[in-house]
Amino acid sequence: ADLAGTTPTEASLIQGSARAARSTGVALSLRWGADVRTDLALALGEGLPADRIVVADIDRAEALSSGVAAELAAQGVYVAIDHVGQSRAGYLSDAARVELVVDLIARGFVERILLSSNSIGVAAGLDPVDVPLEFVATNFASALRQSGVSDDDVTRILVDNPRDVLTVRGGTQA
Repeated sequence: ADLAGTTPTEASLIQGSARAARSTGVALSLRWGADVRTDLALALGEGLPADRIVVADIDRAEALSSGVAAELAAQGVYVAIDHVGQSRAGYLSDAARVELVVDLIARGFVERILLSSNSIGVAAGLDPVDVPLEFVATNFASALRQSGVSDDDVTRILVDNPRDVLTVRGGTQA
């Protein structure tokens, strides 16, 4: 739930969110934190399929050093590298993000990767993210291609994966 770990309140919120996602057919987004494996187990324990779960903040330095990206992707979870274009303390550089994407593709997880700059037009009360909205689709995609990522894989990551995770699927009442 966060960098300090999962509190009982957060555990309850994850479980309730997972039940709501399961019953409505939408995906659930979690953030990488100290207890991401526990958070994921809570969501899966509510019957939500792994391919309806996104774990964001995978481009945090601590997430990379833990090796959790490939572990989560192997379980069928979407891993969101979602600070592309940003240079912030505690996060990977774009060059390291490219390496992470290339590694995940090499391990067979192209269908589990989501990319974002976390850029927003206007958000009251939040620091602005000064990354052009098109940065991922232009600059970062170009860097991926220069690192040997195929056009098909870039399309999979930028078009197919977001479409698949955002598509509402039936839902089941508990």
